[in-house]
Amino acid sequence: MNNADVKDPFYKCLAANRADIFWKRHTKGKPTGGEFYSESFMELIQMMMQYDSVHRPSLMEIFSHEWTQGDTATDEEI
Repeated sequence: MNNADVKDPFYKCLAANRADIFWKRHTKGKPTGGEFYSESFMELIQMMMQYDSVHRPSLMEIFSHEWTQGDTATDEEI
């Protein structure tokens, strides 16, 4: 699928303002469960996946977001 579609079961959660269900499904089976993704990461992804494009952040806003300004993995960690 190339477009946002409220019929998609995962995207439907976000379009219906039920990010809690979206993240519950995406953290299932992760080593730390619901704490696998940081709050900052989840916030950014939710912003980027807004159903109405006028509510999505610009690239400048994305690059300025707290999550993109955080620590990155070193070559050794990768």
